[in-house]
Amino acid sequence: MMDQAPENEPQGLDTITGAFVIASWRAIHAMLEGHELRDRSNLLRGSAFVLHNILLTMQYLRDQSLIKDLAVLSLELTRFLDQIVLNAPPDDPRLKALQELARSEPMWPLLVRPGDNKLSLAKLEKLQVGEHTPIGALPRNAKRPASMATRSNRLALDLVKRYRIGSKRAYRLGKMASSRIPL
Repeated sequence: MMDQAPENEPQGLDTITGAFVIASWRAIHAMLEGHELRDRSNLLRGSAFVLHNILLTMQYLRDQSLIKDLAVLSLELTRFLDQIVLNAPPDDPRLKALQELARSEPMWPLLVRPGDNKLSLAKLEKLQVGEHTPIGALPRNAKRPASMATRSNRLALDLVKRYRIGSKRAYRLGKMASSRIPL
């Protein structure tokens, strides 16, 4: 999947990208050799931050070739999560963690099989997707439009989430400030 860089762009890796690639290779090599990594969450979170920032800059033409790679990664992640949903017993901690997250999300990534709606509905039901969302929390049999299909509703949901995150931060900052002020 290595496309040639345009002639006007510099060739090779920059220092930061090169260091990231080398660190990634070292981590992969260590895992393949069976070395125990003490905190794999930092590897995952670091990679997630890099991916998040790539996604923020996807409007640039140079990154459009990454779309296919992102779709492959999405399929791999969704397949992994779907296997947990489909095969885990109800008391499995991994399933419980997914359920806790899915309840506050109005949408959830699923692998769907065309013509097999029962499979998709079973996964959504097992995860309890959208049970506690600020938008779109209607009973399953209620008549409604596909609300997240409209840009305005997706924007409204994003704004509600940002507001909630901002108000939580402000509350914590206020709480910290008040604990420092002697009464």
